[in-house]
Amino acid sequence: MLPDFLGIGVPKAGSTWLHGLLESHPEIWVPQDRREVRFLNQVPKRTLQWYEQFFPSDGAPYTAVGEVTPYYLYCNDRQLEFLRREIPGARKFIVILRNPVERVYSSYWFKRRVANIDKSFREYVDRNEGVLEQSEYVPHIRKWLSHFGRENFLFLILEEDVSKPQRAKRKVSDFLGVSASDFPEEAGTQKKNERWVPVFGDLYAWATNFADRLRRRDLDWVVRLAEQAGAKRIFGRQTVEDRGMDDEIRAALNARLLDQVPELEKLIDRDLSVWQETQEN
Repeated sequence: MLPDFLGIGVPKAGSTWLHGLLESHPEIWVPQDRREVRFLNQVPKRTLQWYEQFFPSDGAPYTAVGEVTPYYLYCNDRQLEFLRREIPGARKFIVILRNPVERVYSSYWFKRRVANIDKSFREYVDRNEGVLEQSEYVPHIRKWLSHFGRENFLFLILEEDVSKPQRAKRKVSDFLGVSASDFPEEAGTQKKNERWVPVFGDLYAWATNFADRLRRRDLDWVVRLAEQAGAKRIFGRQTVEDRGMDDEIRAALNARLLDQVPELEKLIDRDLSVWQETQEN
């Protein structure tokens, strides 16, 4: 069996939340051994036979079968054509979008934690053009829409939908053809994220990189065993003060990223004024 739906984006915009919500529904299957499969991003290196291992066998009692990999939004045309040709049943795509400036800032804090970067936010932005391109949603969404019709997409907005679990459940269930009432009451409830970094940053970054290498070699079971044994506790955890980005760099990012919002609103047929409101607050 291969998927009939995919969660395709974007990073640092609620993909973990989406996977957890989908996983809680008895009619929906998402992989449990690997949260982000990243198959399309590895085509043609990975084969369909490899991909099939993450899904149940034919005849399994699920209404919707899929997976969530937020980096799929950045697939190239060749990879999207492969999806159309080789996985014809996958015709439903869920996209969660977030204020693009805040997405960049969240990416910075994530990298501080998992890669032990010792840079200011300004330095991070100046040296990582790719993280800004990932927040320029229009060209990536336009590419997907050139391969699949608008009716194949559910666009969720983190600030409006993810923050209101009951609304999100209704939208997701309608899109996937399952009953919203079968979601557990607590499913989709967000936990407030606090800014933290490991006490032993170098060691934590090394362990994160090593775990990624194990997954690339399909040794996920080793990573799960370490996590179940509580390996992360040895690195320690310390909360850090977040003073936010300074006004100058926010203004520069707003000019580059938020100026694209009117075009994005037309493309996905959603009012994104909430992003302006979050800037003002």
